[in-house]
Amino acid sequence: MNHYFKSTHKNPLNRKRILFRFLGVDMEFESHENIFSKDHVDEGTQLLLSTLPTLQNELEILDLGCGYGVVGISVKKVYKQTNVLCSDINEDALALCELNANLNEVDIQCIHSNGFQNIHQSFDWVLFNPPIRVGKAILLPLYLECMKHLKEQGTLWMVIRKDKGAQSTMNFLINQGYQVKKVTQDKGFWIIACIH
Repeated sequence: MNHYFKSTHKNPLNRKRILFRFLGVDMEFESHENIFSKDHVDEGTQLLLSTLPTLQNELEILDLGCGYGVVGISVKKVYKQTNVLCSDINEDALALCELNANLNEVDIQCIHSNGFQNIHQSFDWVLFNPPIRVGKAILLPLYLECMKHLKEQGTLWMVIRKDKGAQSTMNFLINQGYQVKKVTQDKGFWIIACIH
């Protein structure tokens, strides 16, 4: 069985156009049936973006597991001074991310990567809506890789459902010695911030 987080190499089918508004800025995104949250911007992603502090200065931002690019493109559209890298293992998703960057007239970098396999720089912020279904054996080391790729005082900003391991994720990161806090919660989603 294929999952949205795996590279499928399928031709895009049933294209959809999604309208999205972030901090007063209207954007459009194209999606299709092989992609996570193909019909709308999911609630977790909306919460992740809406709770993000105001981003000032020329920050380095990673949208990890970017899908069709909602998080990274929205951040770049609103905070033009940021440098945004979007990455995904799914080549279909990445192609849509590039298309959507052009559609919304933003200059971002898109890179095909399984986790941090092809990512070597450090970031001020890593924004992440983890693919929980891959399991803890993959996710826990990935969280640690996120922390290794943060600059000093950089932040891993995640959205995880309470019933899908939000508390255990926090406990794991706390046990690794990191400063972790629950920023907010809404409709079962937790926003977790972990500081390098």
